[in-house]
Amino acid sequence: MKRLVSLILLWVLLVAAKWKESYRVVEHDAFQAGEEIDYLLHYMFVNAGTAHIEVSKKLYSVNGRPCYRVDVYGRSIGGLEMVTKIRDFWRSYIDTAAIAPHRFYRNIQEGRYKKEETTQFYPLQRLAKVKDEKGESVVKTPPYVQDLVSGFYYVRTLDFRRYQKGDTLRIPGILEHDIYDLAVLYLGKEEVETKFGWIDCHVLSPVMPPNELFRGKHPVKMWVSADRNQIPVKIAAELLIGAVEVDIENYKNLKHPMPFKKKY
Repeated sequence: MKRLVSLILLWVLLVAAKWKESYRVVEHDAFQAGEEIDYLLHYMFVNAGTAHIEVSKKLYSVNGRPCYRVDVYGRSIGGLEMVTKIRDFWRSYIDTAAIAPHRFYRNIQEGRYKKEETTQFYPLQRLAKVKDEKGESVVKTPPYVQDLVSGFYYVRTLDFRRYQKGDTLRIPGILEHDIYDLAVLYLGKEEVETKFGWIDCHVLSPVMPPNELFRGKHPVKMWVSADRNQIPVKIAAELLIGAVEVDIENYKNLKHPMPFKKKY
């Protein structure tokens, strides 16, 4: 009888522990509320677009958790504006401790193409509820799946000192109803020139499947500053026709001073 009581008590404790599963904690010192970063996109030698990323100065509660609210605005300019008008907006509510999304919204207007979508995340249940003009559906997700915006901030929390040149980082991602296991190669460190000066960077390259858009062994590269902020300062993509570059244009309210240096 005592053994049966003990087994029942153990089962109750295991069930209780399951229900009390807690969120992960991602230690970082890379960003803060109020941060703003601007980027300028070039196609070949032409300025083609801008992007503005802003972390709200206040925190929000989603799923009962404190969250950063991050807004991203993208638009076409110059010659591209005359060919294809782009007005894109993304918003992500990112758990301040787990650095994982609780809600993601995007409103895409690219020429005649339009898309509006909201994704509600339930990280502990490993579910996401996606709602768009076609209706609503529930998607099973891997642990701490990232949306387009939250993934940008999660990368900034990584300790790149742990990686060697050639190592592969894996980040689970979601877009619409599809789940991706994004593989990113760590290509080591390089010094990169920006409008503010030179800066040491970690170089990352997402592994691209065979396609008819990009060319080269590592067609897309991102340079992340090798300082405490760890912000992307440059992105480059080698296309079959021409190349695209995205460069940091402005920044403010970063958590740490940027260690740009001049070369003479």
